[in-house]
Amino acid sequence: MTRSDWVWEKQDAGGAEKPQPRAQHVALAVGGDKMFIFGGHASPTCRLNDSWMLHTKEYTWSRIKDDKTLGENKASPVGAPSPRANAASCYF
Repeated sequence: MTRSDWVWEKQDAGGAEKPQPRAQHVALAVGGDKMFIFGGHASPTCRLNDSWMLHTKEYTWSRIKDDKTLGENKASPVGAPSPRANAASCYF
């Protein structure tokens, strides 16, 4: 396969819930078949601290158990950091 064979296509992921669109979030490949996302900006004035997993084989989203989308300065029921964007992370 050469670079000229690559094609971008919009895909619609499944799942009972899906994360809202966001920018400047954390995204990590986890275990070879999942992608974890956390936080980011929903708008220039709204930061998020919700956590999601994209199961890449089935292409479905799931919310991290008991997590909820919270506004600024709200405590997370799963102990997530406060709402933030432009954060960094690594999988260890």
